[in-house]
Amino acid sequence: MAIEVELKAWVSDPDALRARLDRRYSFVREYVKEDVYFAGEESARDARSDVRLRRDGERSICTFKDKRIENGVEFNDEHEFDVTDGDAFHELLRRLGCLERTRKTKIGRQYKAGDTVVELSELVGLGWFVEVERVLDDDSESRSAELRVREVLSELGIPTAAVESRTYTEMLAEKIDRVHAE
Repeated sequence: MAIEVELKAWVSDPDALRARLDRRYSFVREYVKEDVYFAGEESARDARSDVRLRRDGERSICTFKDKRIENGVEFNDEHEFDVTDGDAFHELLRRLGCLERTRKTKIGRQYKAGDTVVELSELVGLGWFVEVERVLDDDSESRSAELRVREVLSELGIPTAAVESRTYTEMLAEKIDRVHAE
């Protein structure tokens, strides 16, 4: 199990941020991450119990997390494993009674800043975000990891006011609820 320390923020000028990222950090790759979130029938309203099936290129990955958010920083005990057949796994979850809760697509670029990963992503239906993340083997370095992700965000010129503490799935659900209310 890995401990993920992550901060995300809204981006108002993705082109300018991309130029800063290209100058400052090592480019890793471009990506399209397509996520489907599942929940058991009894926990369909609680995003903390979600199981995520991600398609990232040719790779399918299953993830579930024990999540807490403190001052906009997400701390996740993350459990993740590769799935050799994403479609079959999707069907298995359905047969086990899991409900598809939401879908999310992230299109972006990944960079490396030493031991820290930075992603500039367009979240389809939401807008542009930057995510700064460190992955730890245990919780003993979580405070220094939090300071590092905040430092990288500051280096990029992202104001603290742009930090978003809601999860993407929460924001997507709120958007759907607003549309239905109109």
